[in-house]
Amino acid sequence: MTVTATAAGKSTPLDVTVTVTDVNEPPQPGPAAPNSQATITVEEDHDGPVGAYVANDPEEFIVHWSLGGRDSGDFTISTDGELSFVTVPDFEAPQDSGGNNVYDVTVRAFDGTHTGTLDVTVTVTNVEEPGVVQLSNLQPQVGTGLRATLADPDGTISEISWTLPDGTKTGSALGYTASPVVAAAGAFAAVPFRAAVLPAQATSPVYVPDDEDVGKDLSFDVSYVDRHGTTKTTTVESDNPVRTPPPENSRPEFESTSTTRSVAEKTDPETAIGDPVTASDPGDPLTYTLGGADAALFDINRATGLLSTKAALDRETRSSYRVRVTATDPSLASASVTVTITVTDVEEPPVLTGDAVVFYPSGETRTVFTYRATDPERQSITWSRSGADSGQFTISGGRLRFREPPDHATPGDNGGDNIYEITVTATDPADHATDLDVRVAVTEERPEPPSGPSSTPSSSGGASGGGGTGGGPSGPAPAAGPVGVFGDVAGDVYYSAAVSTLGPLGVFAGTECEQGFCPGEAIDRKTAAVWIVRVLDGRDPSAVSTSRFADVEASGFHVPFIERLAELGVTAGCKDGSVFCPDGTVTRAQMAVFLSRAYKLARGLAPAFADVPSDAWYADHVARLAAWGITAGCGDGSVFCPERDTLRAQMAAFLYRAESRVPDS
Repeated sequence: MTVTATAAGKSTPLDVTVTVTDVNEPPQPGPAAPNSQATITVEEDHDGPVGAYVANDPEEFIVHWSLGGRDSGDFTISTDGELSFVTVPDFEAPQDSGGNNVYDVTVRAFDGTHTGTLDVTVTVTNVEEPGVVQLSNLQPQVGTGLRATLADPDGTISEISWTLPDGTKTGSALGYTASPVVAAAGAFAAVPFRAAVLPAQATSPVYVPDDEDVGKDLSFDVSYVDRHGTTKTTTVESDNPVRTPPPENSRPEFESTSTTRSVAEKTDPETAIGDPVTASDPGDPLTYTLGGADAALFDINRATGLLSTKAALDRETRSSYRVRVTATDPSLASASVTVTITVTDVEEPPVLTGDAVVFYPSGETRTVFTYRATDPERQSITWSRSGADSGQFTISGGRLRFREPPDHATPGDNGGDNIYEITVTATDPADHATDLDVRVAVTEERPEPPSGPSSTPSSSGGASGGGGTGGGPSGPAPAAGPVGVFGDVAGDVYYSAAVSTLGPLGVFAGTECEQGFCPGEAIDRKTAAVWIVRVLDGRDPSAVSTSRFADVEASGFHVPFIERLAELGVTAGCKDGSVFCPDGTVTRAQMAVFLSRAYKLARGLAPAFADVPSDAWYADHVARLAAWGITAGCGDGSVFCPERDTLRAQMAAFLYRAESRVPDS
């Protein structure tokens, strides 16, 4: 366009060109389907995605999906933006932070520079489930009490009214007092009882058949009100018609007082466990029931004695269980046998974890991402990579790196769009392999952490400030000084190798103090979060807009690291778990717990420290650190000094030893 200035009848034109420059705008998560709104309602026992989301990114770049919010731990989100519960929701056992079946979660989309968010509320509604009545014996017999037991999956029941086989009515609705019953469906036991009906036990009445009942099927009817105020009715009939008692009765007999069965790990629920566990009792049909400490984990066919699983079992978690099988005849004579159930091993592939979308700044030389694999059999892991752009990378010990620093201006990927596609593979010695498809997006520049209002830099870098410029939770994003070079770290001290190795990797960036590294200062919890996350993941986490902890301000530099530490299961906060105590110092006991969880350390032979009681909450974690040679105690090595603060020098040394000695498996 032309701008013209006119004065005193004279004009001067000026050609002006206005160029609109691009601004990288944050992606905006939104629903991908009609049922994927910000407010979602699902029924309990829902199994599958509850919502699907897409990121409307003006630059049309790929995004990394993550979750935030106070109930984020109850959900997962896939690389395609599908939101799902971690475990199937149960209305009667809500897991949300409010305990009211309303789950609050924030869906986050990160495009390498900016994060877009969408607050989502998922409400779980109740499904009316029928009650179940079970009779104490499969074979009713004249003169022997037959107990009917009522249970409802919804829990507590009240206002119970029974109609017994002879037409008698009993129950709390008729003026009797009945204690509420809380039980899961199927959680029944045969109760030997020979008496008339007892109204005070109206939730589980007993009927004694007489001669007029011989040859008849017995029917019990019940109506009641469940915990949600719904009136329900149900009926049960005896499995067999009433019989007369035998002239003489013999007790059931098992071949021995104990026996064994086995089942392969990870088998589906309701899998049969070996042959039925049976007793002999000629002429008498037997009713089989389960007891013992582990009975709740298994089912039994009441007619055949066949055991089955209720859920998949894991040998690496527990290798054997013990139950008691009881056989009861119609006269209530019984015998029991102890059954040891052994879980047999099944070779399983490694469990591979890590980000499927990684943003990597142009020209960087650090690790792209550190992937981790856990082999259920605790065997070694071999790492490999494949795919269209695999030749651009190396992988060793789970650490994925570019062979040469990528240049955003001249893409080296197969598609020419700065998105490198590879498959990371973890393989165990039995050739069981697990793959993870990974996309590495090379960005023009390193994204800045979110910044807040300005603050006064800390001068100590230790317990009070957490280190460095803007070290407080509300401070601005700190600039990384000359990494790996600290004037206050001598070359011959025990932690010099740790600092000189981790420093150039950017582990300490933004957490320095004015003097440099401040090795003698106590490390605080927020700074420890930064170091641990950077060492574990090999990069900084995506920005977040909220924190699950009430004392962590959303705008702080440390917030995404604290959130990531919680996501990894390394911390559950402090005190009652609602806060993180970011400025609190890390004791040596807390450090042991952090690193034991971070590296999933296995147990091993370890020295005992005189000041670590065997029942201390941190004892097992200290033992694991010692077994791996990460700590040798303090002083003369006979004690651990669990209550002392962990110094910044010590934390660096512990992290360095953990990285050096713990394999990526």
